Amino acid sequence: MVRKIASSINLQWAGGSFLLLGILNLTLESIVCSCKVDSLETVNEFLEIVSYFASRICAANIDICRSAAKLLYEQGDDVLQVSSLVASILTLYASGLHFKFSSIQPKESVSDFHSSNNANSIKLFHDCGVDLQKLSIILDSLASSFHMSSYVNETVFNSEIKDSRVLPAVASEFGKFDACMRTRGKASLISYIDALEFLCKPIVVNVNTAWKNLTPEQESILHSNTLNYVQKVLHQFSDLILAASGHSDISEKVEQRLNESHGTLLQVAVAAFRISLLTGGKYQKSLLHINCIISSTWIEPQELKFLISAISNVGAVCYNNGWLEKASKALQLCIEIIWTYVKLMCGMYSSKSKGVYSDNMAEAQYKDAINDALSRIATVIDFLYKCGAKNMKEIIIKSLYKLSAAEDIFHDMTGLLTLMKQWVKITCKEFKDVDAVDNAPVLYSSLLDYHSTWSMKIISIILEQELIAYDLMESRNPKLCQKMKLKVMDFLLKDVYTSKDYNLQRSRVLVTKGRAFRAHGTEGLNKCLECLSEAISLLRFISDDSSQDTASVSHQLALTYILYAHCAQEANQDCGVILHNVHCALNLWSEMNVQSYCSPSNYHQWGTMSILPLLCSMVDLLSLKGCLKFQLEICKVVIRFSMLENMLSEKCISMLWSNRRLNHSLCSSPIDEVFVLNISEQFGLNVKFLDYWINCIKQHPPSQCMLLQKLLPNDFVFSEATGHSSKSPFGAQISTKEVKEVATSLVSEVPFTCQSAFIAAYLYHDLSERLFSNGRISEALLYAKEALCLRNKILQRKFIYTVVEQSAKSKSDGVTQYRNDHISLEPISNVITDVWPDFNKSGNLDDSLLSPWSVLRCYLESTFQVGIIHESTGNGAEAECLFRIGKNISCLLGFPVLAIAFTTLLGQLYRRKHQWDLAENELKSAKKLLVEHDNIISCTRCKMVLEVTIDMQVGDLYRSLFGKGIQIKSTGSLSDALGLYRSALEKLELAEMVSCIDICQKPEANGGILQNADSIKEASNRIQQTIKLCSSTKEENSSVCSTCCSLNSQKNVFHTQQVPKESDEISLLKTVNRKSLVKNISKKSLRCSTKILNHQSKVRRNGSSNQVSNVMNATSVGCSKFNGSANHELCTETFSCGELLKEHNGAAEANCGDKEECECSKMECWRCLIHQVVETGFMQNIIHLNWECHRRRLVLMLLLKIAKCLGMHNGKIGEHEVHEVFGQCVSVMFNWKSLKHCGMPDSSLIECVVDESLGDFFRIERAAVLYNMSWYSLKNIISEHPRIPCCSLSKIQMSTVLRWLLRAFILCQESPLLFQKVSRLLSSIFLLTTLDSSISLPLQTENSISLNHWAAYFHQVSVGTYLHCQYYSRNKACSSKTPEVFPNASMIENTADAFKFFRFVPETLEDLEEHVTGFFKCLPTIPIICISMLGSDYANLIGEMLLLPSFFPAWILLSRLLANSQPVVMLLPVNLLQEEVQLEDDISDQIFSDADTGSIKHWHCPWGYTVIDSVLPSYKQLLEENFLLLSNTTFAAADIQMKNASWWSQRTMLNNRLNKLLKSMEISWLGPWGCLLLGERSVPDRIEKLVRKLISALNSEGRFEISYSLISAIIGGANSVTDAKSCINQLLLYKGYFGRGACCGEERFRAFSDVAQTGLATEFIHDLIKEAIAEYAEQVAREPVIIVLDSDVQMLPWENLPILRSQEVYRMPSVSSIFLTLDKSCSHHKRDSGFGTIIPAVDPLNAYYLLNPSGDLNDTQLEFEQWFRNQELEGKAGNLPDTKELITALQNHDMFLYFGHGSGTQYIPEKEVQKLHHCAATLLMGCSSGSLLHRGCYAPQGAPLSYLFAGSPSVIANLWDVTDKDIDRFGKALLKSWLHEELDALNNSTRDGRLVRQFSCMSIDDEVALTTVKTRRKACDGKLCNLSDASNRGCGRNRIASFMSQARDSCKLPMLIGASPVCYGVPTVIWKKSQS
Repeated sequence: MVRKIASSINLQWAGGSFLLLGILNLTLESIVCSCKVDSLETVNEFLEIVSYFASRICAANIDICRSAAKLLYEQGDDVLQVSSLVASILTLYASGLHFKFSSIQPKESVSDFHSSNNANSIKLFHDCGVDLQKLSIILDSLASSFHMSSYVNETVFNSEIKDSRVLPAVASEFGKFDACMRTRGKASLISYIDALEFLCKPIVVNVNTAWKNLTPEQESILHSNTLNYVQKVLHQFSDLILAASGHSDISEKVEQRLNESHGTLLQVAVAAFRISLLTGGKYQKSLLHINCIISSTWIEPQELKFLISAISNVGAVCYNNGWLEKASKALQLCIEIIWTYVKLMCGMYSSKSKGVYSDNMAEAQYKDAINDALSRIATVIDFLYKCGAKNMKEIIIKSLYKLSAAEDIFHDMTGLLTLMKQWVKITCKEFKDVDAVDNAPVLYSSLLDYHSTWSMKIISIILEQELIAYDLMESRNPKLCQKMKLKVMDFLLKDVYTSKDYNLQRSRVLVTKGRAFRAHGTEGLNKCLECLSEAISLLRFISDDSSQDTASVSHQLALTYILYAHCAQEANQDCGVILHNVHCALNLWSEMNVQSYCSPSNYHQWGTMSILPLLCSMVDLLSLKGCLKFQLEICKVVIRFSMLENMLSEKCISMLWSNRRLNHSLCSSPIDEVFVLNISEQFGLNVKFLDYWINCIKQHPPSQCMLLQKLLPNDFVFSEATGHSSKSPFGAQISTKEVKEVATSLVSEVPFTCQSAFIAAYLYHDLSERLFSNGRISEALLYAKEALCLRNKILQRKFIYTVVEQSAKSKSDGVTQYRNDHISLEPISNVITDVWPDFNKSGNLDDSLLSPWSVLRCYLESTFQVGIIHESTGNGAEAECLFRIGKNISCLLGFPVLAIAFTTLLGQLYRRKHQWDLAENELKSAKKLLVEHDNIISCTRCKMVLEVTIDMQVGDLYRSLFGKGIQIKSTGSLSDALGLYRSALEKLELAEMVSCIDICQKPEANGGILQNADSIKEASNRIQQTIKLCSSTKEENSSVCSTCCSLNSQKNVFHTQQVPKESDEISLLKTVNRKSLVKNISKKSLRCSTKILNHQSKVRRNGSSNQVSNVMNATSVGCSKFNGSANHELCTETFSCGELLKEHNGAAEANCGDKEECECSKMECWRCLIHQVVETGFMQNIIHLNWECHRRRLVLMLLLKIAKCLGMHNGKIGEHEVHEVFGQCVSVMFNWKSLKHCGMPDSSLIECVVDESLGDFFRIERAAVLYNMSWYSLKNIISEHPRIPCCSLSKIQMSTVLRWLLRAFILCQESPLLFQKVSRLLSSIFLLTTLDSSISLPLQTENSISLNHWAAYFHQVSVGTYLHCQYYSRNKACSSKTPEVFPNASMIENTADAFKFFRFVPETLEDLEEHVTGFFKCLPTIPIICISMLGSDYANLIGEMLLLPSFFPAWILLSRLLANSQPVVMLLPVNLLQEEVQLEDDISDQIFSDADTGSIKHWHCPWGYTVIDSVLPSYKQLLEENFLLLSNTTFAAADIQMKNASWWSQRTMLNNRLNKLLKSMEISWLGPWGCLLLGERSVPDRIEKLVRKLISALNSEGRFEISYSLISAIIGGANSVTDAKSCINQLLLYKGYFGRGACCGEERFRAFSDVAQTGLATEFIHDLIKEAIAEYAEQVAREPVIIVLDSDVQMLPWENLPILRSQEVYRMPSVSSIFLTLDKSCSHHKRDSGFGTIIPAVDPLNAYYLLNPSGDLNDTQLEFEQWFRNQELEGKAGNLPDTKELITALQNHDMFLYFGHGSGTQYIPEKEVQKLHHCAATLLMGCSSGSLLHRGCYAPQGAPLSYLFAGSPSVIANLWDVTDKDIDRFGKALLKSWLHEELDALNNSTRDGRLVRQFSCMSIDDEVALTTVKTRRKACDGKLCNLSDASNRGCGRNRIASFMSQARDSCKLPMLIGASPVCYGVPTVIWKKSQS
């Protein structure tokens, strides 16, 4: 009744609390009465009510709590008189209320409470109003009253018991107490429990509050009696509950009450433990309470989790406060609790699995809980280790032992790995010292030491987890972890996995051990292979046992095979071994049941995702091997495994594409067509359409960009000039600009990642490939280098690459063989092992991105690409280096495709270098490699391409040797070359038919079989859309495609008026072969199907057997292509077979089944086809088009080579045969239907080749066809034999040839060799057209520039064409990357000025004249003389055109260019110059007889063989003898005087011979026209009037326009009146474009003008000449001249021709290099008003010298060292310099002076010099320092060019070997003249400069001083006036080459030594900047 009343009271009512107090008061009074009458039931009921009231009052405010507590105290005193027990219980309630209201704070002080510290929290126990001492007495009384002291005493708590199951030791005592309690009428146990629990709850709250705010500074206040009293309360509650819970004879009501108090017990025990830990008091008792709790039978998992969390929190707080010992105690207790928890969970799991126990938890939840607990143990152990605990490993072992009890779940304890990682972590920290690694403890031994009854299953699991832990923690201590892993695996193999039942596990350990050995580097590779081999044997044994899990075993065996193949590759084992293992793996995977893959148990056991990196790595390796078959099979396995992982197929396809795993290295197809068909059928993927591939990678724009760029044909990507729209229904459009932007964004990512660089490199690589195929070679080289650079960076992260250079081998013929360097390419160990499967960590497709083999493939492909582009630009040295690197790596690692490709390219390179033996050896090696690896290279297309390429190169070798008249061993004839070409062509034509069969079917709309109505409907809709698109596209483009019109307008018959009677057996053989080929294919007429695609799809759906039947039995070999027919039908087009029959059967059209005209018979051009195929989006056709473009380029190359061979038969082959080949070339470029020639094309189709609207379509190929057709047509035009009009090509006129060549000139401007040929031929033809005024020039109009301009322009363009790409690619990189160091980058980017430097030719003929005009306007006012020598074909052409009575072996083409003047161009005949037989011819024999034959050094000619050797053979002989005299002459002491005299005699003879040779050159070749080589002189007005009078008179005499420039050059340069008259006479005879020297008499050179009959008609002209010459004789001073020498004549010392001996001459490799050098040096210039051009200037006092760095030129060092010091120059003498210091010197000084051996490249490599952007003027006084190495058709290489590349304004160097003393004389004379002349000019000195110059020449050598001064004085007298006069003009300063003539004369041998130094560069002023 009281409880009901009390419960109805609302405490929120104002008087409710007081009413409740009143009722409590009445209740207490009732208790007193009950006690007095000794009514037990009444007392306990009233105590229950008190408990209820106390609980209600706790929720009230502080005042009510305080009043209630006071009331309970007061009534307790009253009750004490009748019942002390009840009174004590009431006191407990009162104390609890006091603790409660003491902890409640008023609202206004809440913030203060939260900010209070731990001290305030502890004071609550002092200020609570409770007498704690009295409370302690009451507690003792209660304990005594309930007889607790009899079974719970201090001895129990002070004992070492820690795992007591039952706390009360004497159960009988409790029974006595309970009986006594019932009979004596006292309060019940439940009342006692209620009161004590009520007291403990607020105490726990206060303890927890204090604990949260605990800090280390408050530790001192914790040790007080107050906390001891509080702890006593808590302990008594724990004692009571634990004692009562342990009694079995208790009432159900008491048991229920005890169960309700378990939650409070846990909190009380934790609070007591916290107090004990802080104060140190009664710690053992608190610990025992917790141990009793966790070991009790009633404990539940959730309660244990609470204890784990609470105790771990205790340890964490202690650790954070720095109480490490206390933290250690708490954490160890936490581990004990976790053990109990795990044991309890394992027991429950086991019971549940047996059906004994059931709950709502799933098995996975049990495992997760257990693994979480194990992870917590590991975390606690980590904290314990940080606390300094010493028994960590014992705790781990004990933890393992306790866990081992749950054996049935032990293998699923993934948290065990975390525990093992702690073991490894501790071990790594304890054994950091390398020397102590061997002493590290082994877990296996420790386990056995702890307990000997471990289960082998448990041991194996523990050790495998330990193995994984060591693998994961290897970075902490690599050496320790590697050793410990091997120890663990040894225990597993020797002690654990010993029976046959463990063979599978043993095999896995062996694989893991193999990985460990491989991680040690290559030294562990053999042991790794042994482990894998043993694992394979075990697995094969298991697979024979039917009781085993076959799928798992087979899968493991397959993986082991793949791993063995990997390691076999690294060990350089035979390729057959590798492929055998791969084959075995593929067989195993193919035989396995697909359902086995889907088994959940196998799925997790196999770790599907973790094997993907391994499989992808194997794919990359096989791509390098060229084994495409196996490569694609593994790709299918990758797709299958990825689909098992529920991975989107699109993501997998994206990964395979992005890493280029769908084709092999150097494959001509971006994706294999068969693979597309296979995965479409096997996996049901819609891969047959381009849009599917785009969708796969749409989430990654760079990959999408890469896809579109690679797949889409060239003309679709670069569509600006094609006239087609770049729109596509799939959004497939990409531009070069977009590619650059995407790649740049990837490269600029920070930090630099391999993945981004990998994709960026592919973008650059593919972009370069496209640019190169489109003729944009300079830009292609730039991006190819960028790709190679990026790939090299990635390679360095994956491989260790070292090269041990070997010395070069030399042959007796002087040809230097390649160096067979020893290379080592070793993958970094962890990079290789990273791809090994790791079943313990989840895999990721990102891990499969970059395998080491993928990186290596990219690097080799970039090496291949850059090498090819370098080779095409003429940089043979760089190309050879790259090809050699690629070949060495490919052969070393066994990559056959790459090895064959690199070897073939080396053969081509050596052939072009004229190193015939090396070329033959390389080509033989390539063919041998191809035969040896025939079974490995499974890509039939690429294998065929390799065969074709080798045959083509061998044919080229035969043809080149035939042309040179050279014989080497195994040399074939020209007919052999022709046979090889035709054999290769037949292979390519056969490949056309094979490829047609491959793509004869249209892909279905869904990429697979159409299985339902919806898919059929979708396909139908898609097809209809495609048809409409093609129709609209056709309508749009039909009106603009002139090529298609030309193709369809031509007739398939020969355009002949008369069939040639002659037939060649080769032509007949070709016809027979064609007919037999057709016969083998089909005996029926070819038909083409007119069925639309919908119908074709239905046929395919009806059955595949019909398809096979159609393919095998049909008469057509079709290929699915879209034809934009008028009725919008998509028909199957007939390919080459149909065209063959048309050609030989005379049928104009193919017959259709219904005898109606088939739209497919209409011919269509390549561009339209490409556009349509891309728009339809069928992958099969797109891939085929990529291959077809590549194949047709090969076909064009072969056809042109065949044409050349046929043309070399000199009339033995019919003219029409050659024309037919050219016609086939045209058809190949434009008719996409067939490679076969179906009739000669008419003129309209030939005109398509010249069509400007084609843009970059077959750009270089078109240029080559036009050039070769032009050459052959020219031969026919000038032929004396009558022309048989067999076809349109036989009617070509000279004007048409010129137009062809002009178009070829525009197309091939970035192909140096072809550009040179075209330009040279154009220049020659423009001159030859002057012979026939009837020839109309395509660019000639009334207001156009003169013929001289055209001829001169094309001539200068032909010289140094190789520099175009090299300069451009380097400077383009500079301008885009480092503009701060290349200040003129913006100018180079300016298209208006770009042509000055890189000769960018416009794309149209209409703009060409403007371009040429602009070129001449930009010329400097320094005369530029271009000199070339035309031989062989050119000599024949010129001779036949001129109708000369006798043949000249060569002609000099000379052009003189000068600003504001008309250029002068002239052809001069060259005859053979032979020396008279003299005694000195036996010099070499004398040298060899005197020297030891074993020590003889041989001279290596730097230029190989050129036209010079055929007209001036003695020059090469003279240089060889000079070398032999210098290198192989040794004098014995006995006859040194006699030998010395003989040696000097021989040297003098050589000097005289060279002098005579140069005189003969000038007289014989140049004759009077040497005047064209001289510099300008100032022209007085009177002379100018005389010249104009002379021109006027000559014009009236010659009836043609006379050039002012030519007459001025003649008058200003002629040595005599006779020479001038001779020049004028020849001018009138040969119209000013031809001349002759002494080698050609008038009788050998017919006149081209009727003036020849009258000669000089008037005396007036004769008088004018005499007057002009006499006037000019008073003027001697000349301006400098720059000679631009073609590579075939650059080795001659032109500067030392007698006429140029006193002339200031500079030489440069090209005219564009002059522009660039002048521009780059503009920051160091002084304007010279004498010739109005800004030229560079240098200060000779700002120089750096490198003197005798080798230390063996003591005389030179003695001569110059002190002199340099006196001039205060910087430099080094007598020791080896640092390269960096020299590079800095080149950049920071005006001049660099080198006196040593060679050119100094051994100290400053040429590549390092070329990297500079500014370089000093250079003096290289070493042997052959200025000699350029020129091999075959490649660009010359040499130190002078490197310095010019770097920006040096001038380089003085030696053309051949020199002696030290004589060249020292030259050097010192030159240096002193620079310094003293400069000082004279600066100081305005009045003294005569001749004295200074004489002094400078006298101080070198006393022996020859008198002679030298005497001979030099005469020369100086003549020059002093010149220099003195020159100083009065311009800037008043002399130039760097102004004194070279005097310096040459200072030499003892002025020709042999003095003629060797030449000056490369531009005029450079000597100028002291400090005094300017």
